[in-house]
Amino acid sequence: MDQLRVCMEALRVLAKEPEALVSRAITAERRISEYLQAALASPALSLENLRAEIDGEIERSRAERNTRQSQFWITVQEFVCSRLPGN
Repeated sequence: MDQLRVCMEALRVLAKEPEALVSRAITAERRISEYLQAALASPALSLENLRAEIDGEIERSRAERNTRQSQFWITVQEFVCSRLPGN
């Protein structure tokens, strides 16, 4: 299975978990790190691909008016963006 898809599936599960945002964000950071270690593409390209996928999840959760999931995805997006070159 594609590493990006595996990572996104793990993040989608976390987005729905009842745990506190901080706990889910820490686990998300671990999953993203695992994704980057396993990714065949360059880290920058892998992060850009992940960022684009997360953008879609942010839009979806906003359209569904799911504030809790939106907060999770925005937090994850901030982490991903902080890892991009030039940030």
